[in-house]
Amino acid sequence: MISFDRRILPGREGVISVIINTRHYKGKITKRIRVYSNDPESKVATLTVLANVKVPIDISSQYVNLFAREGDTAAASIMIRPVLQRPLKLTPVQFDLKNKVVYRIDELKKGKLFRVSFRSKPLSPQFFYGKMKIKTNYPEHPEIIIYVRCRIVKRHDNFLRR
Repeated sequence: MISFDRRILPGREGVISVIINTRHYKGKITKRIRVYSNDPESKVATLTVLANVKVPIDISSQYVNLFAREGDTAAASIMIRPVLQRPLKLTPVQFDLKNKVVYRIDELKKGKLFRVSFRSKPLSPQFFYGKMKIKTNYPEHPEIIIYVRCRIVKRHDNFLRR
């Protein structure tokens, strides 16, 4: 969201306020803002905002893509680890692909490292998607949502994107 002084008199200063939604970002990010004016010598200026977004929980990806041929299974996993210096607890609360995909949460290091694995069931050709919600014990990040997409293609289809 951007707000700014609409009118700035010649030789005066104005204020531009920028609020950047950093949800779904982590680490270093760069955002650019173009400022247009009626100044004949400087019609367009570019402002650059640099930020280092710190997250309480590091999630390797919020998206899982599964691709398989009919009758086969596809598998993928993501890693979850706390950044804060206290143990993390994960509790699955919703998964809307129960009839098509199975999941498993492995605690690799107690309270420190988790692997969430997904495996499609052997199915006929189709495309579907859904999500998994996981509750955490971190008030700073109370819920993790993982989006799952799956594409099953015909067995004779030689075109399988990976």
